Amino acid sequence: MSEDAHTPNHDLEQPVAPLAGRVRRLAAVLVDGLIALIAAIPILMYFDVWNTALAGQEPGLLVYIALFVWGLVAFVLINYSLLDKRGQTVGKYLLGVAIVGLNGERKSAEHLLLRRYIPVSVATQIPGIGGLLGLIDALFIFGKSRRCIHDRIAGTQVVRV
Repeated sequence: MSEDAHTPNHDLEQPVAPLAGRVRRLAAVLVDGLIALIAAIPILMYFDVWNTALAGQEPGLLVYIALFVWGLVAFVLINYSLLDKRGQTVGKYLLGVAIVGLNGERKSAEHLLLRRYIPVSVATQIPGIGGLLGLIDALFIFGKSRRCIHDRIAGTQVVRV
């Protein structure tokens, strides 16, 4: 932590709070992923995705679009309040980490959603390269600043709380 928590931190290599560890961040993402999977069950059941997959068929484009849109809506409904008040998703809350600006300031839920979550979510849906883009985003966590591409887009970092 800087000497005065209210003084802007212009040296981006020195975070204003201890950076969240990679394992803790991964665990938080896994918790959020489990919640997203549970939230997706109604859509999966409605479109009978289980039986389609068991029959060796690919779900149609409408199913993918419905899952993506429902996933975003569910994510916002589940996490909006925590994101806005604490810079946390449920997973980040449970694992004791939070998203803050580079100077330690809290970012609004709108900022986090529009700059941190939605751009990468949309990019990972691009056929053929979406998975690779998601992997590249995640691999940036191994840099010194532990900031993924979505953190860089949003001007954020994940710190321990």
